[in-house]
Order: sequence, then C-alpha cells, then structure tokens
Amino acid sequence: MGGDQQTYTEGYRATFEVYIGAKRKDHLHVDLVVNVVMTDDAEVATPANALPLPKLASNPYLLYPVVDQIADKVCATLALYSGRPSSREKDLVDLVVLAVTQDVGAAKLRRALDAESGVRLPTLPSSFGVPTTWGPRYGRLAAAVPACDGFRTVAGATDLMRRFIDPVLDGSAADKRWSHIHLGWS
Repeated sequence: MGGDQQTYTEGYRATFEVYIGAKRKDHLHVDLVVNVVMTDDAEVATPANALPLPKLASNPYLLYPVVDQIADKVCATLALYSGRPSSREKDLVDLVVLAVTQDVGAAKLRRALDAESGVRLPTLPSSFGVPTTWGPRYGRLAAAVPACDGFRTVAGATDLMRRFIDPVLDGSAADKRWSHIHLGWS
C-alpha cells in the first residue's frame, strides 16, 4: 500500500476473485490499513442485507467513524502528491454522499480534520476547494450515485462542500451540528 497518494499509510491490498458457481465474474480489492488516524469511536452496524438463515452466519460490521472518513477525504482533496493536485474526483462524490446522508458535530469533525491534516497537510486552509482540472470525470461518477442528485457538477458539489466544510475550517460552526436533511449547521 502507500504509493503516490498514500505515502503516510501502512497496510496491504488484498485482491479476491469473485465467482458465481464455477464462473469467474470479477475481482475486488480490500485495503487493510494499520496506524490510521482515528479520532472517534468505531461504529458497529448490522448488515442491512443479512439473511436470517441458521446456517449462514452474519456478523456486525465495525465501521470507521464518519468524521474520520470526511477528514480523510477533505485532506486527500486538498493535498499535493509529488507537487501535483489530487486526481481522485471520487473523493468529492464520497463527500457529497456523506454530507447528504450523515449528521455530524462540528467539534468532532474539527478534531478529525486537525488530526488528519497533521499527517497530510502543512496547514488547513480556511476554505475548501478542489483542483481546477476536476469536472467531467466527477460528473460521470456522480451521475451513477442517487445521493448526488442536485450535485452533479463540480461547481454544485463544491458549493455544498463550502457550506459543509468551511464553517468547520473557519470556526463559525463551533458547537453546531450538521443536518443532512437541511444541508446546514444549526
């Protein structure tokens, strides 16, 4: 693991081949990471698609805290890689999904941003921005994600992120909570 865009990360990428019956359909990657920045407790969730069959075991998932996911993606978007801006427009898609589906506290998010930026950035800016080269790829990725309805362009997504992230960066959200229903801090 690691590479150009995750030089601070230790871990291993496991690749699995996916079969249906005897026919190979695809492969998937699972990144196993150690020494991650985690500022909140992991969450435990029951799989939504768990089947209640006695011979088919299902276990709860341990989830990386939402505020740490947001901080990871914000800092990844803002960071430079070998002097170049990020090319991962999918991070903006993920941030939109998180903003429209999750409620978070500003204080916890600020703590996560401070911790993550300490590993990745010289300083946190006072405003969120995306590389100027982003655009068409984001639009294609967002078009396939129902949660991105209303935020299909980089400009629309960046505007949402400025409402979501900037008040945490500049301190104006302080003790407030983000409402994914109202798309604002209160």
